[in-house]
Amino acid sequence: MIRNRFRLWQLAFFLGLSLGFSVPSSTAQSTDQIWSQLTSESTRASNDGFARFNYIIGYLDNDTEPVDNWPVYLTAGSAYRIVGVCDNDCTDVDLSLEDDDRVVLASDLLEDDIPIINFTPKASATYWIRPTMVVCTVNPCGYGIAVFVR
Repeated sequence: MIRNRFRLWQLAFFLGLSLGFSVPSSTAQSTDQIWSQLTSESTRASNDGFARFNYIIGYLDNDTEPVDNWPVYLTAGSAYRIVGVCDNDCTDVDLSLEDDDRVVLASDLLEDDIPIINFTPKASATYWIRPTMVVCTVNPCGYGIAVFVR
């Protein structure tokens, strides 16, 4: 579902370009920065035996909660790595993984711009990824989240 939402955004983006609409260069540059970092993290995860499971790209203002947390269905017993990245205007982004009751099961709240959560669910279910933009010098800051499975 998340991937479909991103694909829909990509389609709208390219359709807009073909009709003569423009996208602010700062947004395109931010997206390029995020995609480059997600690609690097994908290589690292692959070297550790993980395969890319899903990803999203979004935007948040400094120190704000997202409008939507991102749902992801995880299978019991599988090992997952959830990695966040952000654009060059961000120096600290955090990730939390929550259950349906919004109980935090795992998080990375370190002062860095690449939070990593390693998690092996005991139950197959939909979990929720919550990004928080802690430090962003130019709002909104772009972020990306990749979910890997092994």
